[in-house]
Amino acid sequence: MIAGVFEDPKLAILTFVRCWFRLLAAGRWDEACALLDQPNAANPPWTPDEIRRVLDLSYPPDGEFRSRQAGRLFFTDPDLLEGDGSPYFYEFDNGSDGYSFEHHVPLNGRWSDVTAEFTFYRRAEGFLVELIDMHIM
Repeated sequence: MIAGVFEDPKLAILTFVRCWFRLLAAGRWDEACALLDQPNAANPPWTPDEIRRVLDLSYPPDGEFRSRQAGRLFFTDPDLLEGDGSPYFYEFDNGSDGYSFEHHVPLNGRWSDVTAEFTFYRRAEGFLVELIDMHIM
């Protein structure tokens, strides 16, 4: 849950997602997963193992992306990268009062081709956060 009432909900969402990436970059994966309020009905709950599994599907351990880093795959603090990670907001127009949000994932020192797709549902106390998927667009 992103608690609070926000004058600029897009800024609150962008700030949350970039903080979420910073937690992952710092190795605090359990904390990052704990910030997600509910799993997408089509996916299992987001755990560190599930994030690793999804990233392994996008960038196999023996693939070219990882070969440049001796097989490693790691999150990077988004504040250390040039550019903004191409954030994309879509405000729901179906009456559910929320946003769909997509952002490139910072991996191995650059913005990767993996996109994290979130949904933020407005509630009285703030936004409910759902990570829908991480995949190559």
